[in-house]
Amino acid sequence: MRTKRAELLAAADADNIAEIQTVNRVTNKGGGLSPEPGIAQIRQALAEGRMSINKCNTELISQLRLFHRGEDYKPVKAHDDLVDALRYAWMAKDHAKMLDQSTSGG
Repeated sequence: MRTKRAELLAAADADNIAEIQTVNRVTNKGGGLSPEPGIAQIRQALAEGRMSINKCNTELISQLRLFHRGEDYKPVKAHDDLVDALRYAWMAKDHAKMLDQSTSGG
């Protein structure tokens, strides 16, 4: 049985995914998108207890512990795939749609 959150995330279509990747993100001086708002939201949600990570998610916990910034204060892009996925999922939650119960298939 899927949780409501899983149903919400599963309901995002290709158009919404593109929107999710750009919404609530700021543009860098070079024109690229910054993950900073998502990082700040994850940090705040964890600190406030609005998000928790089960101890069985050892790889995610390991990646969160390894998260650091380089000399330019930008996040170092190494061993962060699960952290990125968490950030995208957290940012997407406000843009997801509930599945219609009659067509959810299961």
